[in-house]
Amino acid sequence: MEKKKARILTICGAAAAILSGIFIAIGVIDAMARSEYQNVGMNTPVVIIVALIFIAGAAALIIGLKKMKSYK
Repeated sequence: MEKKKARILTICGAAAAILSGIFIAIGVIDAMARSEYQNVGMNTPVVIIVALIFIAGAAALIIGLKKMKSYK
């Protein structure tokens, strides 16, 4: 049962990291296209929240992979 939980944690972490990474990349590309870095600040609170989600997703991915490895 524990290996199944580790696998779910790994998959969810990877999904969160990928989706938030894509969101950040789209935001950066959009801001570059509009050249509004100075004016808008890329909606800073949203970027900070998404960056934290990315970090949490990456951490969950790493923890899940380590737990899966330890149950072999």
